[in-house]
Amino acid sequence: MIAITYFCPVAKKHPIGGVKVIHQHAEALANAGVECFVLQPGNQDQTSWFESRARIRTSDAFNPKKDFVVLPEVWAGKFGRQFYEHGIKYAVFVQNGYKVCDAFDSTPSDLEAAYTNAALILSISDDTSAMIALAYPEIPIERIVRVVPRVSDQFAPGLKSKTISFMPRKLPDHANLLRQFLEHRLPPEWKMISIHKQDEAAVADTLARSSIFLSFCDQEGFGLPPLEAAMSGALVVGYTGQGANEYFQAPNFRAIENGNFRSFIEETLRAIEDVDAGLLQTAAFEAGVRNLKARYSRESELDHLLAFVRKAQELYRS
Repeated sequence: MIAITYFCPVAKKHPIGGVKVIHQHAEALANAGVECFVLQPGNQDQTSWFESRARIRTSDAFNPKKDFVVLPEVWAGKFGRQFYEHGIKYAVFVQNGYKVCDAFDSTPSDLEAAYTNAALILSISDDTSAMIALAYPEIPIERIVRVVPRVSDQFAPGLKSKTISFMPRKLPDHANLLRQFLEHRLPPEWKMISIHKQDEAAVADTLARSSIFLSFCDQEGFGLPPLEAAMSGALVVGYTGQGANEYFQAPNFRAIENGNFRSFIEETLRAIEDVDAGLLQTAAFEAGVRNLKARYSRESELDHLLAFVRKAQELYRS
């Protein structure tokens, strides 16, 4: 059996969904009996804003006959050449298809070589798979492997209040402008809450109480916060960031064209009216939450991951 090591950036202070997904994937595979680790080059400290039971690897010595490395797209160019030159099989894990042409701290030629020499490309969404294919059409489509994230069990409906929550990190100017227009139009008892630099437990608690969540996703590979909000029983209004198009469906979601502030404001005010009229308690809305929980469950995540492991394992038999 091969050993899989996910390279992972450290995000100790600022919550980054991609880091959490890497840890969750490594933990899920290890729990399923796969030898799987997370390696955080240059910094072995665990992140503190979410709980992780992933096994941490400290050695950067790899065996070409056994080790399979998974690189995040932000490090593809930086590390990819080192691995293919030393005969180490690896995958690039793309969680944002809009970053696949960004060389970061490498050269464009290093980046292109990293993708074309990768044994597999892991993709977090249908939109991401399409962006990979557009950027690197020479990569055989069968080499692109779809995986899915799961939403932590912490994200579940709670006792709802007249709360509109949002995360301003990606588009703070958009969030601030929308808040300026909305705050003086809110009906009595309704309030807006900004979720920023909070750990996972605090975010889950706020979303559990939120009736509406405003999405400010921007060029996202997947967009985890809107999904977490929806699975917490909130009506989600806002931008899909493209990656979230695969789950941004009525009655639990209302998509807004990026930058269309008038539509965003008007749709949020309609959402308040609909929530006050009992939308969150309707059978269709509750069924939507259940469907999301099944689609992005631990079981679905593991099924996709084990399919990836089988593909990786086959590479060592050829």
